[in-house]
Amino acid sequence: MSARYPGYVTLSYCWGTKNDHGHLLREETEAQFLQALPPLPRTIQDAVDVCRRIGIRYLWVDAICIIQGRGGSSSDWEKESARVGSYYANSMFTIAVTWAEASDEGCLPRKAYYYYMKWIASLPHTMRHGHVRRLASEQWSDVAGDFNSKSILKTRGWTTQELSLSTRTLWLSPLGAVFSCRKENRGYWGKTANYNGDIAQFQESMRSLSSWNKLLWRYTTTELSYADDKLPALSGICKYIDPDTTDQYLAGIWLSSLSRSLFW
Repeated sequence: MSARYPGYVTLSYCWGTKNDHGHLLREETEAQFLQALPPLPRTIQDAVDVCRRIGIRYLWVDAICIIQGRGGSSSDWEKESARVGSYYANSMFTIAVTWAEASDEGCLPRKAYYYYMKWIASLPHTMRHGHVRRLASEQWSDVAGDFNSKSILKTRGWTTQELSLSTRTLWLSPLGAVFSCRKENRGYWGKTANYNGDIAQFQESMRSLSSWNKLLWRYTTTELSYADDKLPALSGICKYIDPDTTDQYLAGIWLSSLSRSLFW
């Protein structure tokens, strides 16, 4: 991102199935938004609080930064939906709410979740310098990754793009927080391995097409509220494939693998 633009944070979360999304920016509410924001759901409020505590002034949230609605006199959605990927790719980090099924549930649960597992095991011998060798239990070191694999975010089509393109992610779950980048993941229990699963593997090979089919398979298992979002929710990723490639992107598949992809 250009130095002339201030740093900002993005939010990846689930809207929920309720129809009373009174906080959405729409054509008919745009004038009201210019005067004052409507009451925001708890998840967005919590995300604002996180940004304030860290000292970051700007938060990008799809529901209040894009004029919602398909068709009509406004083309804001058509223009902005094509830019969503770049917003996540260029943010300082993304807040990922892994557990909440609706936007009124908050970023962190209001009750504690406990895992009664021994997370440090002492081996029955000492090392050369006399220190007792200790080993982190695999159950604990992977507990965050296990929770993420069951995350409600995994079911949302748009999050495939959001989380694939985010260079840094703050994962919020009932177990606490994990901060991940493309090098490592850290939580209060220390480092964790491969917290973001398929997405982390895709980020490592972002400049090639080798992981595209795997990411595409994952994407086809997700859900979208609007069928028309199927291509926009994915196409932003292709812009970050190796710019030197001579391949051509064709609505979810690449020209070099056209016949195989159509057959599959």
